[in-house]
This record gives sequence, structure tokens and C-alpha cells, in this order.
Amino acid sequence: MTWTTWTDEGATGHGTLWLNLCDPDCAGGKTAYYPVQVTLSDVQASAHGQWFKSLAITWGSPKPAHLPLSTYALASPS
Repeated sequence: MTWTTWTDEGATGHGTLWLNLCDPDCAGGKTAYYPVQVTLSDVQASAHGQWFKSLAITWGSPKPAHLPLSTYALASPS
């Protein structure tokens, strides 16, 4: 990832997402590479400091069909 912005309110960057296609199975599957832009948002506070709760992916090429989401909720640091 190359981060182009990083503030107290959010972060954006671009890079390449590596994804195991699991074909014919995950152990022998090939890796596909997808250009993506990533946005981190929804800043939360915890005992460990601030963290981003939401990660959104914007695909630079068609999204892999088996990935149902482009936005993910991130777990709180423990």
C-alpha cells in the first residue's frame, strides 16, 4: 500500500490486493492481483488509542465474483 492521505478522520491509499483463487483448491490455487484503492474511516477510540473501524475497497478492475463485499468492519484492538 502507498498511503496518499492519513489524518485523524481517515486514510486513503492504493496498492495491489493479492488473492488466492483456491482453484482447484486453496493449497494449489493460483494468486490473482487486483489494483485497489483503500479508504479507512469511522475513527473510534479505545484504551490502545484511535483506530479505524471501516475499510472500503474500490476496485481498479472488476471485483472478484466470489467476494460479496467491498466494505469491511474492522475489529477493535484488544
